[in-house]
Amino acid sequence: MLEDGGYFARNWYPAAVAAVVLLAAVAAGTRRLVPDGTAARVALALLAALVAWSYLSLVWADSAGDAFESSNQLLLVLATAWCMAIQPAGPRGLLALIALWSVGVAAICAVRLIQATGAAGLSGLLDPETLRLNDPMAYPNATSALPAMAMLAAVLLASRRELPVLARALMLGAAVLLAEYAVLPQSRGIAVGLVFSLPVLVALASDRVRVVTRLAVVGGMVLIAVPSLLDVGNDAMAERPTAGAVDDAVRLVALTVVLAIALGLALSLLEDRVRVARPTSLSPRRVAVGGIAVALAAAGVAGAVLGPRTVDWAESTWSTAGPYPAGGSRLLSLAPEERPDYARVAWDLFLEKPAGGVASGNFGREYDARRTLPKRSRYTHNIFLRFLAENGVVGILLFLGVLGALLAGAMTGMRRLDGPGRAASAASMAVGAYLVGHGNLDWLEEFAALTGPAIGFTFASVALQRRGAAADPWWERLHRGNRGLAAVPRPVAVAGGLCSLTVALAVLVPPWLSVRYLERVKEGGKAEQVRADLRRAADLNPLSVEPLVNEGRLDLELGNKQDARAAFRRSIDREPTWYAYLQLALLDAQERKWVDAERELEQASMLSANDRVLNEARKRILGRTEVNAVEFDRTFVEGPGLDPGSVG
Repeated sequence: MLEDGGYFARNWYPAAVAAVVLLAAVAAGTRRLVPDGTAARVALALLAALVAWSYLSLVWADSAGDAFESSNQLLLVLATAWCMAIQPAGPRGLLALIALWSVGVAAICAVRLIQATGAAGLSGLLDPETLRLNDPMAYPNATSALPAMAMLAAVLLASRRELPVLARALMLGAAVLLAEYAVLPQSRGIAVGLVFSLPVLVALASDRVRVVTRLAVVGGMVLIAVPSLLDVGNDAMAERPTAGAVDDAVRLVALTVVLAIALGLALSLLEDRVRVARPTSLSPRRVAVGGIAVALAAAGVAGAVLGPRTVDWAESTWSTAGPYPAGGSRLLSLAPEERPDYARVAWDLFLEKPAGGVASGNFGREYDARRTLPKRSRYTHNIFLRFLAENGVVGILLFLGVLGALLAGAMTGMRRLDGPGRAASAASMAVGAYLVGHGNLDWLEEFAALTGPAIGFTFASVALQRRGAAADPWWERLHRGNRGLAAVPRPVAVAGGLCSLTVALAVLVPPWLSVRYLERVKEGGKAEQVRADLRRAADLNPLSVEPLVNEGRLDLELGNKQDARAAFRRSIDREPTWYAYLQLALLDAQERKWVDAERELEQASMLSANDRVLNEARKRILGRTEVNAVEFDRTFVEGPGLDPGSVG
């Protein structure tokens, strides 16, 4: 498990380097570059085109540093997908890998629950701002998504007849544990994720009755435990002691897990003794047509019964964005919080630049300048709106093409796969569908610990071979055709591979080292060493503004006002930011250059609307009140990087 879910650059950059190196090793070891199956090849090609388009967006990006970082994250996704698509493990190996991942997530959740018992309660496991459970992913909604995704795989594995009875029962218990842990952070996106993923899991599974039976057991156990689980979150968010509620919830979780294991044993023994006639296999076309028909029928009935009330609720709720009502459970609230404002800005950006968008990773910069609410956001909280706003029509079409190719591959897999292959496909596609569904309300794509399994398992399942070849051991498949390299002369293939590896590492390693220097800066130290680290960081990543901004903060701390001013000016030359302009305004105000301070502050306001920090600075500057830049920064600004007072 990546630390903090792989969200921070210090965590995902080494993962990206490792993924690229592993891809090169797998390609060299298997002598394959192209995965099996047309769908897998098309999906991989479209994903590669999306990554290339993302890097191209640096040309028109206002923040080239953010665009570069976002593109490097997509490169990690591509390397993961490519590596998993050509790996030689086969259906059984992929299913075993999925099982290990699901069991590993369950073990992490169990350890966290045990740690939470006792007098401390959830102390140390809560998000400091929202007071919701955020461990192990450092973000509550991602903390909910991880066990929910693993639960889908556990349910599928609990239904597999080829597994031992005890293993099936234990997997059902693990599924209950995962589902109940997913409730604790009170993430409402889990409902959308399950709406997307559960139909996929059932439709693609070969033993649908078994899967539905296990889902019913999991649902029943969660219903038993959910009041206690909600009490934990409600007490935490109300800043009440959580120890008692946590102990009660953990005891109930343990009880329901034991009950699920017992029910799993009973179901497995009964199914092994009573051979129920297997239902007629449905073709992919019938599944698709049937699913669309059911969805349209349900939508028609819901529209006829609830249509007017739904429209009224949507208009009133989304026109008055705000937090969920106090005193109630967040999980049961329909308040959209700031999401309507995110969607408004994202749509406006698309209309302004429909072809290529504002560039990868640049939504946050634009949102700061256009928001009507105080809270900042780097993300659209909707993966489709993100590609639309940041990458335009080209980006969203490429993304939809990737999803379409993967879906086509899954439908084809219903015909050509059986046994472990069919099971691996169902579990993988359900995990991927969950990420897409939950991603409609959040920014889960930023967490490598979520995108890794979702993307990797999905591409691996679509690339699974046909029935006859799938049964062969991996060491025989290794040398069966050398697809992708057979027609290429060996020297050309080696040279091309080395060049590609060199380019990828040249793109990833310098910014990773830059991030490492910035992390060392945050630890403090002697001023000379800190300054040297900042300059190394700036040289290693000439697109990032963070080293220069932090150099300005360092000089402020040391009282070197002119050096600080010069550093902030250099940062603005690299990329204008509201923070750098604010610091220049404060320095001017400190020297009683009020007109210059007002001008700099106006520049900052153009980059950050409705900003409480800038409003406070404006009040002082217009009132001609004496300002100390360092004290103001410490009091009002949650600036990036350097910890004030840590420099010796």
